[in-house]
Amino acid sequence: SGTLWLIWFLTSLWVVCTQIPATGDQRAVLLAAQYIAQGNFDAQGPVSYIYVYNNQAGIVMLAYFLNRIFGEFNVVAYQLLNAICIVFISRNLSEISGYFGVKNSGQLGIIMLCMVFLPLSLYSSFIYGTIPGLLFALCGIKCEICFFYNGEWKNAVISSLCIAFAVLIKMNYLIFMVAMIIYAVVKIFAQGNIKQFTYLLLVFLLFLAQAKIPTMTYEKISGKEIPQGVSKLAWVPMGLQDGERPGWYNGYSRYTFEASEYNVQQQETWMKTDLKLRLQEMWNEKDAA
Repeated sequence: SGTLWLIWFLTSLWVVCTQIPATGDQRAVLLAAQYIAQGNFDAQGPVSYIYVYNNQAGIVMLAYFLNRIFGEFNVVAYQLLNAICIVFISRNLSEISGYFGVKNSGQLGIIMLCMVFLPLSLYSSFIYGTIPGLLFALCGIKCEICFFYNGEWKNAVISSLCIAFAVLIKMNYLIFMVAMIIYAVVKIFAQGNIKQFTYLLLVFLLFLAQAKIPTMTYEKISGKEIPQGVSKLAWVPMGLQDGERPGWYNGYSRYTFEASEYNVQQQETWMKTDLKLRLQEMWNEKDAA
């Protein structure tokens, strides 16, 4: 516990001493939450962040509720919350290792590795849902392992809730959810307990719920409907593009959405054409690909 307190102290010290401001998408999320809090729903129109990137509705709604606790644009409070999350991330990694036979000394070693792994602590300054999402994803994994270890259904429920909340905060944690599903399928067949398939059903149902809750909450507050937003297909051809930062975000998804006059079907037709052309280029130029 002393090492965990030290992680919290050093990470919090970094936050307080640097006070790095929110920029880029971090700022866009906080602004979207601020507009909702102010009842400024006109700012949620076709040129707004939440209109275009409605896959971010979960983190915007979380920021909206946290703003009511910390105050609007209280960046340091968010970063200090990340510092607390990093402590529990370290603890969860240590506890997960225990289920795979790592002794107490090894578990302490994992916590110490988390302390000296500076990128984790420095990431506390990035308020984009990544750190709390990681914490909930790891909690989901730990409780899943507990469930298949001792068969207690409360662990199955907590695991399902945690991974659903992780995905709600940050869609990237779908990767963790897929891993958890694979692990569950392997364990179910290995243990021969068909009743445990209920766990997979629970994960699936809560995943569907988390996809609807932010949108329903926003629409209830605003009285306005959130449209579909940028086509999910748009990220694929963007990720295959060359340029200054190949494969990285370059505004292509938003630009094509706006150029399609915010018509998702029209954008998807455009995306399919671009994707086909790009794949053909890569097939013809295999060395470049």
